[in-house]
Amino acid sequence: MGFFDRLREGLSRTKEQLLGRFEELVQKADATEERTRPVDVETIEQTTTGVRVPAVTREPRVVRIPVSPGNKSEYYLLENRMREGADSQLPGEGLLVWHVDERRWAFRSGQRDPARKLLHLVEADGHGDLDLGHTAGGNRGDAGDPWVGPPAWHRRLGAGLGLLGALFVTAAVFRVARPRPFPGVLGWALLGGGALVAAGVLRRGPVCGPGTPGMAPYDGGTGRVVLRNFSPAGPDMYVDVLIAPAGETS
Repeated sequence: MGFFDRLREGLSRTKEQLLGRFEELVQKADATEERTRPVDVETIEQTTTGVRVPAVTREPRVVRIPVSPGNKSEYYLLENRMREGADSQLPGEGLLVWHVDERRWAFRSGQRDPARKLLHLVEADGHGDLDLGHTAGGNRGDAGDPWVGPPAWHRRLGAGLGLLGALFVTAAVFRVARPRPFPGVLGWALLGGGALVAAGVLRRGPVCGPGTPGMAPYDGGTGRVVLRNFSPAGPDMYVDVLIAPAGETS
């Protein structure tokens, strides 16, 4: 029996092990007909841009990224979850980043230690709410847990502002080359710089890397995986997976 089969069976019998509404809904969805199909696992071991991750409700496929070369026990899983079908009650949608450590496989204690769990959700907001009790301000999952990129209109507007900023800066350079009043040149330069800054802010997306809570390898080694350029939530999500070569850090 493979790990995913064992994991599904174990989760169905030990509901109390899993912290957070996301984990509960994962096993609830696993019990439905649409989630009984075999899961296709795509393993990525080198830098790959534009990795496609389809919504599991439409195509049961996840992406697996080993924490270190040759490590078959510890890895990250990328899973696209949308609010539809069995996932319609999820508190948020987008790309879920799971940190898995099969060495923690145990019937009762796999999820007991928050610092090193069998299955850990790397929360995009970094709050660690799933590992906190309600008395400590935690929750059972929220919209800030999945990873999503800026909406499409942000990207389009950012691209337009970037082009506009470049034109303003170019105009300022041409004015410097000619005998023009300095205030006018400075005004063009400021307009161009402001447009370029605004474009960068609009197109900026989250980055999941070694410094993100929950991403550090459990063996104390240096992190080498960075996820960036997340697309907006949708049936097909895309992300750039950057993996530092062996001996280098991300």
